[in-house]
Amino acid sequence: MIAFIEKKDPSLCCGCGACVSICTHNALSFHINDEGYKEPVLNEKACVNCNLCDKVCPIMNADKVQKAPQLVYAAINKKLEILKSSSSGGAFSVIAEYVLENEGVVYGAAFDKSMTLKHIRITQPVELNKLRGSKYLQSDTEGIFKMAKEDLRNGKMVYFTGVPCQVAGLKLFLRKDYNNLFTTDIVCHGVPSQKIFDVFINHFREKRNVKITNYKFRDKRVNGWSCSSSSSCKKNGSDRIFEVYFDKTLNAYMNAFLSGSIDRESCYKCPFAKNERVGDITLADYWGVKKFHPEINCKLGVSLTIVNTDSGKEMFCKLKDHFSLVQSQLEWAASENPNLVHPTPRPKDRSNVFEYAFENPDEFIKRYTDKQHIRKSIKFALKRFVKSNPWLYRLLVKFK
Repeated sequence: MIAFIEKKDPSLCCGCGACVSICTHNALSFHINDEGYKEPVLNEKACVNCNLCDKVCPIMNADKVQKAPQLVYAAINKKLEILKSSSSGGAFSVIAEYVLENEGVVYGAAFDKSMTLKHIRITQPVELNKLRGSKYLQSDTEGIFKMAKEDLRNGKMVYFTGVPCQVAGLKLFLRKDYNNLFTTDIVCHGVPSQKIFDVFINHFREKRNVKITNYKFRDKRVNGWSCSSSSSCKKNGSDRIFEVYFDKTLNAYMNAFLSGSIDRESCYKCPFAKNERVGDITLADYWGVKKFHPEINCKLGVSLTIVNTDSGKEMFCKLKDHFSLVQSQLEWAASENPNLVHPTPRPKDRSNVFEYAFENPDEFIKRYTDKQHIRKSIKFALKRFVKSNPWLYRLLVKFK
């Protein structure tokens, strides 16, 4: 047994799983490497040298699925409740609701009960909340490409969302165009592994003696449109659910992620971090939007929406009345979202960061703990306490 990708360069494997999905002889399977990332492994005895794995690899064939952008918008979902529960401007939900209303299916990343991130298939609008929000680690797509292909063959409208290498992997796996397929890729900073995420999650569970029932990397209830996280928990031995905001462990994960130190090796050489995109529509946070569009009220988030294909343009025309829209420019968006034009730079400490995290989790988490964040936590807790006690709130307002 040898790693298939070793014939090329193992550090380039993005782990999308297209090669494993396409192999009809079961010569390829997944192996989880020391950092917690899935990689394909080859059984040479079963291999017939058909080279399908090469043909569907998004790293080797990126240029075959990339399109130049046609239109750029700053978009905000007009439904306030959906906007509040979304990470940015709620553009994904508008498209997904339309697909589901037309008896289609939606594929995206969601946490299961064990806080493992996987791509799932949904058919009902009530399930959409599982897919909303940013998830800053790599999702498991095992079995998903085959499932999507079956839906497409059965004539269902399919909406597939993911990071660019996953969207490219699906398109190359299908090996032909489908009129009933619609895709969205996101502007990606890079993907940490489930294993590194679990270091932080397990630390959080053990320190607080809780079971995590839900986790949001970006919660607008905490600090508006920003990077503040929250978690819904149950105390072990209790059924009462309570929420935790500004936890230093979970904040440390966000700091580690934003530093670029815990990304997959292939992310630093990503061929998809460029103007040409793989989705019919590309979505991201429109950071810095106020600089270029001061007329926009961006307190609850704005989606950078890049239309790349004729299918994307057709879909957007159907749904534009569901948005508050302002046409924009790619250069403006890229100035505050550098991953739109180049990959995250590889930090100097990347070579041993995973080994250090697994061997010394407490020290590793301390490295990324932000003292300013702790002060915010205290301030936020005091504010919630005051607002939950009307008499105290009225008293403070009176003497303000």
